[in-house]
Amino acid sequence: MIKILYLHNSDDWAIHNVGKLWFSDIHSAEVIMKNYHQIDKNEVYTYDYVWYGYSLMYLKLPHDLNKTILTVHDPLELFPQVPDWKEKSPISERLDLLRGAYKVVTASVELKNILNNLKINSSLIPTSSLLPIRNIDQIKTSEIGVISVFEDYPRKNFDLMKFVEKECSATKAIKFTFKKGREVLPENEYLDLCKTVVQNVMEI
Repeated sequence: MIKILYLHNSDDWAIHNVGKLWFSDIHSAEVIMKNYHQIDKNEVYTYDYVWYGYSLMYLKLPHDLNKTILTVHDPLELFPQVPDWKEKSPISERLDLLRGAYKVVTASVELKNILNNLKINSSLIPTSSLLPIRNIDQIKTSEIGVISVFEDYPRKNFDLMKFVEKECSATKAIKFTFKKGREVLPENEYLDLCKTVVQNVMEI
C-alpha cells in the first residue's frame, strides 16, 4: 500500500483540519499526518509521497519534487503579502516550485482559476466543516450572521472588514463575530461562537 506523509503546521488548526476532512475516508493509501515542526528531516524519505499542507512548507522541509504533492491554500503562496496582491505579478520562484511538483491541489475555486491562468495544472478538492451538521428545520433564512476565524495578515484587509461591520451594525442588518489570531480553541468554544452569532441576530 502507498504511504503518504501529510504535513501540517499547527495541531488542530486550519491546515490540519483540512487534512482530517480530505483523508477521513481514504482506504487505497496509508496517510500519516504529522506536524512538520516536530518531524525528523530524514523521515520524509521513508514515504512514497510527501503531501505539504501548504506549498511554502516545502521551502523549510524540501523533498524530491517528483514525489511531492503541494497544496495551495492562500494567495501569499503565489503573490507578495500585500492588500492589493491581485494587482501584483506572481513570484517566479513559487511558480517554478509548483510546476516541478508531482501534483498540485487546492481547496479554493479562486486559486484554481489563478493557477489555470498561470498554466499550472492543479486539482480542486473541496472542504467542509468538522462541526456538527444542523438539521434543516433548525436553519432560518431570516437569521443573518457572519463569523470569521483568521490571522490579521495584510492581504486579509481587516480594516475593510471592520468598516463593513460598522456599516452593518448601524443598520442592525448583520451581526459580525471575529476570532483573530492562531490560538486553537476547543471545539465547544467554536460552537459557542457560532451560537452567539445566531442569538445576537435573533435579538435584533
